[in-house]
Amino acid sequence: MTLSRRELLVGLGSTLGLAACTGQPTRTPSSAATPASGSSSTGAAAGVGWASDLDALVKGIDSTHPNPWWREPRAAFLARVETLKRTLPTMDRRAQEVAVMELVATIDGHTAVYPTDLGWHFLAISFYELSGTTIVTAYPGRPELVGATLESIGELPLAEARRRLEPLVNYDNDQTVRLMMPLTYVMPEALAVKALVSPGAQPSYGLRTTAGERVVVSPPPLDYTSYLSTVGWDPVGLPPRDAPLVLTRRRESIWWTTLPGGPLYVVYNEVQTGSLAAAAPVLAAAAQLRHPGVIIDVRNNGGGNNQTYGGLLDAVRDPRLRGRLVLIVGRSTFSAAMNFTVDVEQSTDAVFVGEPTGARPNLYGDVRPVQMPSSGLVAHVSSRYWPKAGDTDTRTTLDPDVRVEWTVRDFLAGRDPVLDAAVKALH
Repeated sequence: MTLSRRELLVGLGSTLGLAACTGQPTRTPSSAATPASGSSSTGAAAGVGWASDLDALVKGIDSTHPNPWWREPRAAFLARVETLKRTLPTMDRRAQEVAVMELVATIDGHTAVYPTDLGWHFLAISFYELSGTTIVTAYPGRPELVGATLESIGELPLAEARRRLEPLVNYDNDQTVRLMMPLTYVMPEALAVKALVSPGAQPSYGLRTTAGERVVVSPPPLDYTSYLSTVGWDPVGLPPRDAPLVLTRRRESIWWTTLPGGPLYVVYNEVQTGSLAAAAPVLAAAAQLRHPGVIIDVRNNGGGNNQTYGGLLDAVRDPRLRGRLVLIVGRSTFSAAMNFTVDVEQSTDAVFVGEPTGARPNLYGDVRPVQMPSSGLVAHVSSRYWPKAGDTDTRTTLDPDVRVEWTVRDFLAGRDPVLDAAVKALH
């Protein structure tokens, strides 16, 4: 499963694209220029043959996806296609893009129209939901507002904004939706189409600071490349921080350290070739029968190349680790990371700690492009089924044995109750 974590996140289904599952080269999202952020392109796209485009989309989905109708009956999907054939020609270009994105998003957590392909912008702020509260996690223009609660977008309360934007999110389960919703909050084109921004107006957010003050902010719109350099992280997931430990080295695909008391702690952020290097310390811990054990943390791992984790998987399968292995999972555990997680579940006695995963144990991935020739829109469609958990497994998520979730106070104080619970599970 490839696609970079940048594609995984901005792709609304792959971290900007939740990652695919192959050994193909990674793809770089487009950062093409578009009309000014915060406004829709006006006027229907002249000369676009939407009926033929939608027929091509359905044909491409049918020929690419192993089972596109696992969630929704084909007849229901086709009924919505017929409605779009009538309504798309009456919409402006941005509304057309949103409508097609919402149609494709119904299929699975990988299948998506990527906003980076559309040249959409991203407002220079990021959010994350912790225990039911959405907070600012990065804001270069106002760093003192990190930790502030998001209460409204434009004039609408967050609950209504979320209701309008949720159909944009392709998903495997509710955890995927929780992960991806903050991305929709920072896409000005989507905010405009969903009437969260008045025509021509700059998007704004109503925040409640940690001191209880109400403030309204309007971060500038940026193309994707500028967003990364300005905000310093993708619009999805938790950014690097000085604490807690799991966030200190977010840009490294895998790293490890010894925790107080002796457990080996392996933070696995991305499924890439460097994972093999972690096998040696894991095996060294397995060889010491008095060693307290090994914790593998994949809660921030959106995937990568599932052909690269074999060496690490073999190490954690060492029978000498029985009773001394913990895996930390969460909503960002997706795609190739989910393949790894299920392989660990199926072949070890590991204890799972954290949140439910953002992917299904048996998932669809390995996206392939399906182009709509007249409009030029591209849907990235899953092309392979990965039944890692067995053909009869119908779970929509992997639920941890010990469920623990961060609170806003934990995040701001640099505490990690999830890691604390993982250490406790070793004893």
